[in-house]
Amino acid sequence: MPLSDFEIISKFKLKPTDKILDIGGSMKQHQDIKIDTLLDIIRPEEAPYGSSKLRAKNFVRVDITREKLPFKNKEFDFCLILIYAFEYFV
Repeated sequence: MPLSDFEIISKFKLKPTDKILDIGGSMKQHQDIKIDTLLDIIRPEEAPYGSSKLRAKNFVRVDITREKLPFKNKEFDFCLILIYAFEYFV
């Protein structure tokens, strides 16, 4: 069972000042975690099963099946990744 936002914050001791990257989260954005950058192939406003306004500070469009992540090492304090996207990094 997936962790709630509050469980993630507590378990990983996330602070409001942490710079957080969310990979693949356009379909279901985090409500209680302050996301700095959302990386996905579609914007939340384009999501076919319930579009929503972008909550993250930044959005980066990347197809992780074909492109490398466009970030420097240690650019973020924490990364959230959807399980379906994880297989492309293993």
